[in-house]
Amino acid sequence: MISFEKFRVWYTKTYGKVVIKDIMSKTGLSRNTVDKIWNDGVVSTKIINTICSTYDIRVEDIMEYRKDGQ
Repeated sequence: MISFEKFRVWYTKTYGKVVIKDIMSKTGLSRNTVDKIWNDGVVSTKIINTICSTYDIRVEDIMEYRKDGQ
């Protein structure tokens, strides 16, 4: 499975308090999409590109592959 824990950790360290509306406003993503990211849901590469370009971070800084159950 793909985990976005790296993004959650980075975001929290960078911005402190997590406010979903702030992520939505800055990226232009919907609440549903941000929820998917925050809960390790399935998102398209277009969404991943949006996050990386908006926050000027690399793919490997926001996500990683984990074997199921890890």
